[in-house]
Amino acid sequence: MDLKQLAQTGFDIFNDRSFRQKAQELLDPKVVVIDVPTGQETTGVDAYVQYSDGFVTAMPDIKGTVIEHKVNGNKVTSRIRGQGTFTGKLRTPQGDVPGNGNKLDLEYQAEAEYNDAGKLVRIVFNYDMPAFMKQLGVG
Repeated sequence: MDLKQLAQTGFDIFNDRSFRQKAQELLDPKVVVIDVPTGQETTGVDAYVQYSDGFVTAMPDIKGTVIEHKVNGNKVTSRIRGQGTFTGKLRTPQGDVPGNGNKLDLEYQAEAEYNDAGKLVRIVFNYDMPAFMKQLGVG
């Protein structure tokens, strides 16, 4: 099992927007999704799709370019450069924020953990929230 390839596939299906259809194939039904800056933790394939959709809704052209993957046991830590244009709608606890055309160019980290069957069981995203909000021109 090539864990780097499994991790890369996760980013590829986000970039080509097939994550909505392919998530069931690649994720454990009880996958845990953690967003470190917000403290948000959700469980399940639908939660993963909803999390990913949040970024696509805000920045319909967003893409992640992998800088590197590092494998340690059953985990892959990936550094990614996320780029997109804030033309959609950003959902926040304070309400929806309409896009303003600002560009996002932000490096983030994802730590993905896989089971013996090669299914994603846990993914932790970490990024600089103040830089994210500043680049989008919100908050």
